[in-house]
Amino acid sequence: MKKTAFTLAEVLITLGIIGVVAALVMPSLIANYKEKQTVVRLKKAYSILSQAYQRAVNDNGTPDNWGLVTGKPGGNIILGNLAPYLNIQENCGTDPGCFPSSGYKYLSGPASPAPTADMAKAVLADGTSIYLTVVDATCSSNLGNSPMLANYCGWIYVDINGLKSPNQVGKDLFVFTVTRSGIVPNGVQDETTYPFNSSCQTNSNGVGCTAWVIFNENLDYLHCNDLSWEGKTRCN
Repeated sequence: MKKTAFTLAEVLITLGIIGVVAALVMPSLIANYKEKQTVVRLKKAYSILSQAYQRAVNDNGTPDNWGLVTGKPGGNIILGNLAPYLNIQENCGTDPGCFPSSGYKYLSGPASPAPTADMAKAVLADGTSIYLTVVDATCSSNLGNSPMLANYCGWIYVDINGLKSPNQVGKDLFVFTVTRSGIVPNGVQDETTYPFNSSCQTNSNGVGCTAWVIFNENLDYLHCNDLSWEGKTRCN
């Protein structure tokens, strides 16, 4: 019986085809994996901060009883109240450190004015960086049309991979609001200050992306521009 085998040319052609297919598919697979990791890390950070907040409130009362002052020094007060309940690797306060030297960019590309190196900041044990500031020391302002958005005090910026790139709002930097009732991911459905539709779609600042990632578990706003809380929650 005559035996048949692939020729060297056929093997090389097959390997070439496999290489081309891999080159086309791998970037998409890697990007998808990174986005899934972002969801996991952000949800973990939300859980850690929420638990720390509740423990701080149980011991010290709500933030309006913490002696807050408006601005970056007030962020140090929030950090001081949360720190005993967080596994902190490095606490820089408002001193240098714990901050990427390149700063941050908005989702749309231009440089973001916040967070900045003089904000209260710390690095958690898992490499997550947090930055804090107080917007309303009396915690009496509202961000939207629901009880959880009432009585907000300030913001916590969370960089899920610390000093590593891309250092961009809506990709690895996400914003939470500190209120008297808890820590709220920015961009929830009833928020009017940083709503998802105008603060997390293409060419936006990315400040309203946090709730979308946590509750819809995707970053599809990076790939299509017709998503909404009331309708389409995935590109496909």
